[in-house]
Amino acid sequence: MLHVLKEHYPQIPVFDSLSGNEGHGPCFIVSLWSASQDREAGNRYRRGHTFDIQYVKGQGESGEEQFEVYELLFDQLTQITVDGSLIKGSKLRCETVTDALHFRVDYDFHIMRERQQGPVMQHLKTEVELKYGK
Repeated sequence: MLHVLKEHYPQIPVFDSLSGNEGHGPCFIVSLWSASQDREAGNRYRRGHTFDIQYVKGQGESGEEQFEVYELLFDQLTQITVDGSLIKGSKLRCETVTDALHFRVDYDFHIMRERQQGPVMQHLKTEVELKYGK
């Protein structure tokens, strides 16, 4: 997510929420809001990430400029490319809290785990004995 914002907004600093470098605006602060993983069939999993992208406006920046940023975020984060794969965003939403714009987006995708190879059975011998009436 950080590289996507840096690509679209090279003039605005982008911070990871864990970096502790959150400064004065304008800047983006990206947080992984939540993550989940559910097992599907076999070795297939569905993984989901919800990101919170906070935009802190600069000193003297108007609310109108802030709204322009959120319009661009809706356009640019609807789908992103990660490691050459296109991932579509869902549940895009935005709210303003204490003069900071909070933009949230969910990205869900499938992953495949390698199957663990166990020992192969060589032979299976079965014996069946039928008993009637007892």
